[in-house]
Amino acid sequence: MGLYPEPLNLSKNKDIRLKSPVDRLRQDILGSGSSNVIRYRCDPENELEGTLEIPAENPQKMEALIETAQHRMSETEIRRRKLTGTLASASVACLEQVNKEPNKTDDTGYFKVHCNSKHFVFPDRITCHPANGAKLPFTFQADGQGFYPAKVVLVNSADIRVYELEVTCTPSTTQAEILFSAPTMQSVVQEIPIINETQHDWNLSAVIQGDAYLGPPTMLGKSSSTSLYPLMFKPLYQGEIEGELTLTNVANGTVHKFKLSGTGLKPLPQETVTLRCHARQKSSHTVYVHNPSERRKTFQAYTDLDCIVGLHEISIEGGISVPYEITAYLSNRVFTRESSASSRLKVL
Repeated sequence: MGLYPEPLNLSKNKDIRLKSPVDRLRQDILGSGSSNVIRYRCDPENELEGTLEIPAENPQKMEALIETAQHRMSETEIRRRKLTGTLASASVACLEQVNKEPNKTDDTGYFKVHCNSKHFVFPDRITCHPANGAKLPFTFQADGQGFYPAKVVLVNSADIRVYELEVTCTPSTTQAEILFSAPTMQSVVQEIPIINETQHDWNLSAVIQGDAYLGPPTMLGKSSSTSLYPLMFKPLYQGEIEGELTLTNVANGTVHKFKLSGTGLKPLPQETVTLRCHARQKSSHTVYVHNPSERRKTFQAYTDLDCIVGLHEISIEGGISVPYEITAYLSNRVFTRESSASSRLKVL
C-alpha cells in the first residue's frame, strides 16, 4: 500500500493571500520548524477564515515523472538531452504522461478534499484550472487557547497533494492592574503569574515603563505550567507612581500588559545613631547620604531636636554617597540624674 507524499511547500508561492485576522508567523520559531508548514495565529474567541491558492502543477509529481522517464531513456537519448539541456525539462514529464494508459474516468479537473482536524472546515471538492490552479477556502474555530495542527489531502485519479497547517490560538492582548506600596528607598517584589496552557514554551520579552519598577528583560514561560515574573517596586520619592509592564511573546506576537500603580510611603530610618556628650560640649558624627538617581540632587536636612545642627542642604551627584556631619550641643541645662534626648534627622 502506497503512503502519502511529503507535505508540499506553499511558502514560496507569491499568490498566497491570507484574510484578516490571519497572521503569517515566522517559520523558524513556531511549531514543527518545517518550512513546508503553513502557520496562522488567531484569537480563540474569533473564527479564522483563509484561502490557500493551490498551484496548477504539482512539483513532486513533475519530479517523479521526470525521474521515471529518465530511467526509460536509452543512453543515446540521455547524452543527447544532456547536450541540449533538456534532461530535466517539462517535456520529459509530458513524455512520461503520454506513455501512461488513459484513465477510465477523467477527474483531473477537480480535487477531493480531506482534512484530519475537526476544527477546520473545507469544501468537499474544488475545481482545478489547468493554468490558474485552484483556490481552497477554509474556516477554523478553536475550542480555546492552544496549538492546532492539521493535514489537508487533495486527491484525484492522477494527482495527490498533502499540505500541513498549524494554528496557534492565544488572546492578542490581556491587561490587568497591579498595586504596590513601599517606603521610600525600600523595595518590594511582586511575582506575576504567566499561565501557558499550550504545549510549547514561550520566549517572552519585557518592557517596563516607570522609574520605580525593575525586572528582567526576558523570561521563559514553560509549557503547560505557570511561570512567575519577578517585578520590583522601589520608590525614590513619596507619592503616586504609575507604570506599565508589557510582556510580548516573541514567537506569535501575543502581548500581556499590566498597569502598575505604586505608592511611595514615608521613608524609614536608614540607621540609628547614638551620641553621648556633656552639657555645653559638642559631639560630632558623620553619616553618609546616597543619591540613587542618575542626576545631581539637592537634599535638605530637617530635625525635631534643637540641639542637633548641620548643613541645611547638600548637593550630591547621581549614583554616589557623600558624608554629612551632624553636631550635638547641649546648652545650659541641669540634669540631676542621667538623662537622654532623642530626635529624628531627616535628609530629603
